[in-house]
This record gives sequence, C-alpha cells and structure tokens, in this order.
Amino acid sequence: MGQIRRLDLGTGAARSEPDVGDHHHLVCARCGKVRDVHADHPRPELPADRRQGLEGADADVVLSGRCEARAGAAR
Repeated sequence: MGQIRRLDLGTGAARSEPDVGDHHHLVCARCGKVRDVHADHPRPELPADRRQGLEGADADVVLSGRCEARAGAAR
C-alpha cells in the first residue's frame, strides 16, 4: 500500500517508518538515535551499466555521527 517503509540503517535493528517521502537519515553511532533529513538533492542512483543485473536498484543516504547528547561523551 506504500504507507510504511522498512529501513535497515546499520544499527542492528530493522525499523518501520511511516514517512515514505523522499528523505535521508542521520544516525547516532553511540546511542542509535535516528533523525530524518529532508535535503534539496536527489537520491543517488547507480548507473544502469553498473547494476550487474540488479533490477529496481535503490539507495538511501545514512549519515553517521554522534547526537548532541553523546557528542561530549568519551569514546
């Protein structure tokens, strides 16, 4: 129905997201907190000649760092 999108953001847990619009994600590498990023650039696409036969290739941008609560925390 296109109302929920399943995500794997590299946190070790799958997520279901109700925002199926075009956006990317910020993920805190320390606590796993996820935030949506609505940016003014297109979603990256793999050129057809590099897909190695993969149909329907899609990409998501996942930016990783530390959230404000974890930014000052020691590693």
